[in-house]
Amino acid sequence: MNLFFENIFKYPPKEILSHDITLNVNNIYYHRKLNYEPSIFYSILLQVLQYGCIKLFNHCEVNRLSQSDFNLLQSYFNSFGFRIMYAFDEIDGDSQGKMLRLWFKPIQEFKLCNGNIIYR
Repeated sequence: MNLFFENIFKYPPKEILSHDITLNVNNIYYHRKLNYEPSIFYSILLQVLQYGCIKLFNHCEVNRLSQSDFNLLQSYFNSFGFRIMYAFDEIDGDSQGKMLRLWFKPIQEFKLCNGNIIYR
């Protein structure tokens, strides 16, 4: 698994969906062309995110990431087909206390009738 992490972050980000990956958690496989629920693989994707934080920012405190940090991480996640989704929620109405909510969404590839490809 660490080799996969290293290959993702060793070089500048690649093109969207350029890494074709298959993930396996408890014999449930994920491949981006099959529509499995990514929450099953949440822990693996979170490990990728944390590894990326260490490689790119020298820490793994996801709560400390800025918008530009998330954008950079997103460019790497695009290469293997996931969007990093996040929101900061107030804790008990306290505008100073924020809690990070983090999830992942597969990028879907759609081929249009004119041959163009769009990603969502």
